[in-house]
Amino acid sequence: VPEHPTSGDVAPDFSLIDTDGKPVDLGEYLGRGYLVLAFGSASSAHFRETAPELEVLAKDWERMGVRVLIVYTREAHPATLRGASPKSYKERTALARQTRRNLKVDLRFLVDGWDDAVHKAYGSMPDGAFLLDPKGVIVIRQVQSRVSTLDRELRRALKVSDPPAP
Repeated sequence: VPEHPTSGDVAPDFSLIDTDGKPVDLGEYLGRGYLVLAFGSASSAHFRETAPELEVLAKDWERMGVRVLIVYTREAHPATLRGASPKSYKERTALARQTRRNLKVDLRFLVDGWDDAVHKAYGSMPDGAFLLDPKGVIVIRQVQSRVSTLDRELRRALKVSDPPAP
């Protein structure tokens, strides 16, 4: 497995649990449409700013089968948290759930394992994002998620000038 999967690579497979306790496999999302996979944590200012934009992107493109998943990782800047940094997977899950509520987003948050295996498989970038095609091939890899670039890439990939109106 490459240290940093990049454009043209097949995205590393994974199974994680979401903040509602439901198991989620990457494969459930393949074959249906494009998928944005964004990584983040409560202590990342960039993630806190970007999550609402990712939600708008998800709503804009859902009619064309585009989905957005958040992988909640270990804290990027634990010292900046109001409370203590999570000391267990259970605490990480609770913080992920709280962060989703605080940000007022409906995006599905998957909680990376305590060993950070998924984050590591995708290159360990605190605010990284990937656009996967329906076959699970990485279209673009972003060191820091940039929603405007993801949106532009979706327009190009789906050959439309704008997402369809609701």
